[in-house]
Amino acid sequence: MASSAEGDEGTVVALAGVLQSGFQELSLNKLATSLGASEQALRLIISIFLATYLSFTLEYHFNAGLGKQ
Repeated sequence: MASSAEGDEGTVVALAGVLQSGFQELSLNKLATSLGASEQALRLIISIFLATYLSFTLEYHFNAGLGKQ
């Protein structure tokens, strides 16, 4: 039983290492550099897109719930 538990711990540690390296590769700075823009500009664009999406989604759901069109 102890050997299978040790094997499971090794698997968890290996999986955590893979996930950590994957998250390190995801970086706004790297993405901005590859696009030729600054990180602040990329953050602004992302926030505008998110705000627009959320406003339309919330407006649709609230108006659909009230019977408005």
